[in-house]
Amino acid sequence: MTAWIFQCNPNSYDLTGALRDRAVDYWLVNQYRAEIKSGDTAYLWETGVESGILAEAKVLSDPEMITQSPGDARFSRGGKDFSGEKLRVRLQVEKVFGRRLLKTDLITNPILAKLPNIKFANATNFKLTPEQASALSVEVASMVGAGGEDEQAQLPELTEDDFEILARHRAAQPWDELPSEDRAQFSTLRGKLLDYSAALEARLRLRTRLISFVSHPNRAVAIPSIIGVASFRKKRKTNRMGSNCF
Repeated sequence: MTAWIFQCNPNSYDLTGALRDRAVDYWLVNQYRAEIKSGDTAYLWETGVESGILAEAKVLSDPEMITQSPGDARFSRGGKDFSGEKLRVRLQVEKVFGRRLLKTDLITNPILAKLPNIKFANATNFKLTPEQASALSVEVASMVGAGGEDEQAQLPELTEDDFEILARHRAAQPWDELPSEDRAQFSTLRGKLLDYSAALEARLRLRTRLISFVSHPNRAVAIPSIIGVASFRKKRKTNRMGSNCF
């Protein structure tokens, strides 16, 4: 299997936003159309002031003509048109780095200082030598081992009973007049919802601010409001619909 750098320009494509929304499912193939194969590794690189690698992905298909997906088009910038059928490969993003692996760090390694996109940046797809692929794999493993990978926050499971308790809490009588059993249930649910809010906020990467409401005079039992917070991750059509970059 071959390792590649798939590169994009931040003036043309918001890679950070697309990774955040799990919208990177495809990538343009402008070079090496006969060599990029299913099973290869692709490091997703963004140019610019903070040039570097943001994620690692697996190539899931050989290059084929695929149309840009409407969801991916949201991340196009500067009037760049990636619509229509273009040669792309299907990707599966396997690691999103909590901090990017910067070019300024990579060039301190004599092997990685000769990465093809560092020597000549005006392209989309860059083939790595086996030596470069091995050295870059070590750098990625070292960063991930030091806590550089963005792990998926785990959401506590919320049951129908939980929402029934929350609904009763919002429409309930004053706290002091509630049965002790109800107050105990509300207090237990509060901790669960606080954990849920924290995990959801981590998944959204601070795109949504969650606040608490107080429905009773006793502020010690304020429950964070998640009613009306719906998943923004709509199902995306991926049948012959692709993303773009560069």
